Amino acid sequence: MPGMANSPSVARGCSATPASLQCCKGRRHSAAVIAWLPMGRPSTCRVKPVSQDVLARRLRVPWLALNIVVAVVGVGQARAWAQGFSLGVAAGDVTDSSGVLWTRSDEPANLILEVATDEGFGDVVVSVPVTAAPETDYTVKVEVDDLAASTLFYYRFIDADAPERRSPVGRFSTAPPPGSAASFRFVFSGDSNAAHSPWRLLEYARSEQPDFFIWFGDVTYTDLSHPGSPPAEDLLGYRAKYHETHTDGPLQDLLREVPIWCGWDDHEVFDDYDGGEPQAPVTRERMEWAYQAFFEYMPVRSQDAAGDEFRTYRRFRYGRLAEFFLIDGRQYRQSHRPPECDGTFDPYGLVVAARDQDCVERLEAEGRTMLGHEQFQWLLNGLAESTARYKFIINNVPLTSYVVRSADHWDGYDAERRALLEFIDAAGITNVYSLVTEVHANVYNPDVASFFRRHRPAYRLSDGFVLPELAVGPVAAGTFRFETSLVIDQYLPVQNCLESTIRSWAFDAAMGRIAELNEWAFYELDRWAYLLVDVGPNGVTFRYRSIEPGVGQPVLQTLYTVGPGGPSCAGASLLIALGPVVWLIGMLSTRRRAGRAGPGVG
Repeated sequence: MPGMANSPSVARGCSATPASLQCCKGRRHSAAVIAWLPMGRPSTCRVKPVSQDVLARRLRVPWLALNIVVAVVGVGQARAWAQGFSLGVAAGDVTDSSGVLWTRSDEPANLILEVATDEGFGDVVVSVPVTAAPETDYTVKVEVDDLAASTLFYYRFIDADAPERRSPVGRFSTAPPPGSAASFRFVFSGDSNAAHSPWRLLEYARSEQPDFFIWFGDVTYTDLSHPGSPPAEDLLGYRAKYHETHTDGPLQDLLREVPIWCGWDDHEVFDDYDGGEPQAPVTRERMEWAYQAFFEYMPVRSQDAAGDEFRTYRRFRYGRLAEFFLIDGRQYRQSHRPPECDGTFDPYGLVVAARDQDCVERLEAEGRTMLGHEQFQWLLNGLAESTARYKFIINNVPLTSYVVRSADHWDGYDAERRALLEFIDAAGITNVYSLVTEVHANVYNPDVASFFRRHRPAYRLSDGFVLPELAVGPVAAGTFRFETSLVIDQYLPVQNCLESTIRSWAFDAAMGRIAELNEWAFYELDRWAYLLVDVGPNGVTFRYRSIEPGVGQPVLQTLYTVGPGGPSCAGASLLIALGPVVWLIGMLSTRRRAGRAGPGVG
């Protein structure tokens, strides 16, 4: 999606008041140093457990002096102590026995990673040497294994040659063992544009004290520019964008205290790119530069997949209650821009246009893939074999049909979506949730399958099959309403207050129609937000927590909550509630034309 480089046109003297909130119905452990070879080829170099005294001899570090220095300096975590580590630290891909620990040195250095069970580092359980070198832009990642489950750990990086130079102290807790039914909490969001730094929303996310944060999709906007930060076009440019991202203060504080699971979408490379069939200006080389920078700057574990060096799709278990499937909907996908759909706004004719049968047939064609065969089969197998009570599919783009201008979503890969939903239904897999960012809107669809049962007869879904989807975000980027206004401005710039009001009503009416078609329970289109998720033996509770965009001292608001006790909402807009009525009055003539053009759907 476009950034917020310009404001949508509102005629002078007009009040653009969006009506966008709607409620509808003690042992030593081993570690692996993750290194990066030149030319963007990742590798994992595992080191055997080494005793502390052997490490001291190898590095020629006087450990007694080092410990004295550390004791005198103390263990404060303020950024002021982060001498030589201006981007902070991060922990990622933390399981019940392992994690990936990250930092970036401001200069070349021989570093030592220490992991301890106490904040004073009196019980160091991991001590590993690692080098910050220009080949990796001075970033380092260490994969730490053999950790105890359900345990709080502290970690830091120390310059072996200048012990006073050390990183902030980070912390993370390992997941509970597979048999545990312990409750836990996580935060989910994405779409974070450095042009809007500092990301105040993350201050609130950190205060929720989550066990982990799923930061998924458009974690940086490499293809957009703002003063002092041009778009990335080569490896140096992509590295610069990630460097800028990690300078955000609220993000640094969050990453220091909360482990993350991270995945990409499109803006990590280029807006709406298709990795399987890249089109200009995206090239295979440019994609690999972008992927390399992502892996250098994010605490993501290498999947060691032969012939698929930048694989990010992966799964993790969190006790007995939950399993998460992080998918990659970008790297392997075919083009979402089939020529049959050029200029088509509403291919099924459900909202604002007549049905375009040629485009529909192309979007529904068998064989079109978003995930690629291998990843798609991996997802099916994983869902089928999972014994977790709740299964979360972490999606790049919505399974929900947004109907209009949505070929970049699963709407553009209809046969693969249908195969996924029909498989889950036929296999009797229950308690599956889809969590998604990307749309820059906050939407709760209580049942993705509802739309397809009613409007798409090719879908063979049982009446009892239910799959909720929750879209959330952005962290800090143009909201759905804002960005849609930018698009409309290109075609229908407003000239006066009346035109501004009419366009606002038309937008709200169209969204009301889309919500009606999908039977959404809630949507809000103009807030920065994250999803706060509490998982326990008695169910899952989702809370949409949000702030007003661009406010210096924003106030956190809970927009909507859904859980075992049922939904609750902060408020509703009468204008949006009347949206379907307004749409019906305004679209009768269009629907008549659509009926003459051919049979509609549903």
